[in-house]
Order: sequence, then C-alpha cells, then structure tokens
Amino acid sequence: MSHHKIERRLIALTILAIGLATLWIPTSYAQQKSNPETKHTNRSQPDKRGTPNNPVAVDIVATEKDEQATAQEQKDRGERRRVDEWLIGVGIVQSGVFLLQFIAFIIQARFTRDTVNEMKEGTKATLRIATTAKENAAQTIDTMECNTEKQLRAYVMVDVDELLDSETGWLRAEVKIRNFGQTPAHNFIHITGLLVAPSGASINLENMGGFSRAILAPGQTIIAKTKVKTEFTSEIRKEVEAGTSMLYLVVEIFYHDAFGKERWTTYRAFRGGIHSIKDGSMVRDSTDNDYC
Repeated sequence: MSHHKIERRLIALTILAIGLATLWIPTSYAQQKSNPETKHTNRSQPDKRGTPNNPVAVDIVATEKDEQATAQEQKDRGERRRVDEWLIGVGIVQSGVFLLQFIAFIIQARFTRDTVNEMKEGTKATLRIATTAKENAAQTIDTMECNTEKQLRAYVMVDVDELLDSETGWLRAEVKIRNFGQTPAHNFIHITGLLVAPSGASINLENMGGFSRAILAPGQTIIAKTKVKTEFTSEIRKEVEAGTSMLYLVVEIFYHDAFGKERWTTYRAFRGGIHSIKDGSMVRDSTDNDYC
C-alpha cells in the first residue's frame, strides 16, 4: 500500500472519530439533563425504620421548598448547564485543533519525505554529472597525451634506398635512415639485408647482423650499406628476371621514443619480374612496410 493511501485513510479515520465524539457528547449531556430529578427519586419515598422491640415506623416527608430556594436551584442548574456547554465547546475546539495539527503533521511529513527524495535524486544527478565530467576530462587528457606523443615522438624510417653495381655479380645497396620526429630515438638498432628469395617468401634477418647507435637525433640521417651474401650469378639473374625469385632489400628498425615506448619499423623493397635489375631505387612493397 502506498504512503499516499495510508495518509488519506488516517485523515479519514481521524475526521470520523472527531465527528462521532462531537455527536456523542451533546447527546449524552442532553439525556442526563432531560431527567434532572433522577438523583432525588429515592429521597421522595418514605423512609420507614424500626426494630423488633420497638416497631415504630417513621415516615420522612420532604419539606416543601420555598420559592426563593427553588429559584436559586434553577439558577444554579442553568449556570452548571452553561459551564457544561462551554466545556463541551472547548473540547470540540480542542479536538478540531488536534485534527488540524495531525493533518499538518502528516502533510509536513510527506513534504519532508518528498524533499528528502528530491535531495537524493539531486545528489544522484550531481554524482552522475561529476562522473561524466571526470570521464570526459580523463578522455580529454588521454587524447591530449596521445596527440602530444604523436606530435613529439620520434619517427625513424627509411628515407631513400639505392641499388648499386647491378651489372656485377656482387650487388650492393645503400639505405638512408632518418629520424623524422621532433624528439630523439634512444637505443636505436637497425638490421639491413640484400638477398635473393622465392617470390613472396618470408625473410628472416636474424643472421644478417645489425648496427646499433645510442641516439638518433631529430632530423639526423645515417646511411646503412649492405650487399648480397652470395654471388649474383647469371642463373640467379635469369630466375629473378623471370619472376620466380626476387631480389629483396629488407630493413628492420628498433628504438625507444622520448616517452619510453618501444617502437619499430619494417621496410621491404624488391626488384625482379617486370621490374628489371638496374641501378637506382628499388620498388617498395606496400604490403610489408609498417611502423609503430
């Protein structure tokens, strides 16, 4: 049962009780006043008293009251009746005041409860707003940090590659590696290899060796040189020109940026098939070039 239904029932019961009381009190008073001589009934009867030894009967006869006593008695009765009526009125007024106070108390309790509920809802709304603002602020800070890192971090990549001595049996290549970022690259390492492998093969540079440098400053460029490990014979050249094998230039770069995060770059270029072997830049393989 809801609070509003309980309040309405309590108010109705209170009003009903007050109404019954106001009806019962005057009725009871009227009944009592309608028979004012009841308490004198026994005195109007003769009182006969005696003993076995002296069986004398004595009749007590009420004396007649004079007019002045009768008038005074009626006056006293009128005054008592007015006092009783005044007391009844006071009782009714007090009952009404009590009823009004009771109703006011219920209304105040309901208003207090509604106020408390509104305060709770307001507090919850404030907490939700604060939580949302906190999340938005955290997200904004993360975005700013991410953007700051993107703008200021080191970007170490291959700038230029060049194939040399393509007409000889010992091909070699030079690669320019540059830091395109705004901050230094720390613990810089690169591994470079020039080799012939089947077309589309996965190439492992673990045995190629590497070059390390403590720091690669912003805008700084280094030249990495490499050559084929085995002689580029005419038979191998025919396979490469036919496209069954390819001449690959592979570069792997590892470093830490200024924010302490590990970064890497992979670079892969090739010659072979429709891209004949000749001096100059090699063809970049877009599928195998990536960075972090």
